[in-house]
Amino acid sequence: LKGDISITRAHAPYLIDSILGKISLMRHDIPFAEQASLLESAQRIAKRYKLWNRFAQTTLILGELYTRTAGYDKTSQCIRDFKPMLKHVSDRNLHRTYTYLMCELLMMHGQISQVIQKYDEIVGDLERFGDDEVALRAIANVGMCYVLSGRFARGMGLIDGVRSKATILNRPQVIVLADLVAVLCLLEVRKIAEAESLLNRTLSFPDEVITPYGLRGRERFR
Repeated sequence: LKGDISITRAHAPYLIDSILGKISLMRHDIPFAEQASLLESAQRIAKRYKLWNRFAQTTLILGELYTRTAGYDKTSQCIRDFKPMLKHVSDRNLHRTYTYLMCELLMMHGQISQVIQKYDEIVGDLERFGDDEVALRAIANVGMCYVLSGRFARGMGLIDGVRSKATILNRPQVIVLADLVAVLCLLEVRKIAEAESLLNRTLSFPDEVITPYGLRGRERFR
């Protein structure tokens, strides 16, 4: 948004919510650069008016976007932006999503054991899959970390859980991500036939539901 400095406090919550709604509904149809620009504007407005729950939500969605497009540095900046705000954020689900994004950041840095430790801290004995696409994507990647650490059943269980929840929510792009992560895990343990079967199923999705991550995966395994 150009000129977001002119947005009043009264209008700010509605504008931010409209941006978040647009990203939620159309994230797979909007170019990454446009999504980032919208979210950065929403983040600035939320911070200006101390709308901390909305600031947290935009920061976390932006951080997840950066994990797929901009890499470690920008994702790390989102984590740093969010951390001082934790005490102002009342929505406990956002605290959980922050931890999931931390797991993504640790995974990008190759710190597999720390990913598992961080996930176990937030989840404990209660496994819960919410409706948040950011969290679902992160949990699928946590599943791969379990597989890489030798806990195959635990990791694949997480990935299957993400796939099931994404199916209920009708999020085909998340289903594709879960499938591609599962393919990598199956290849890791040399279950080649199962990986090939799953990949063939994944490639049956129409092109419009394959995310950029999925497209790279599809080309890699052809």
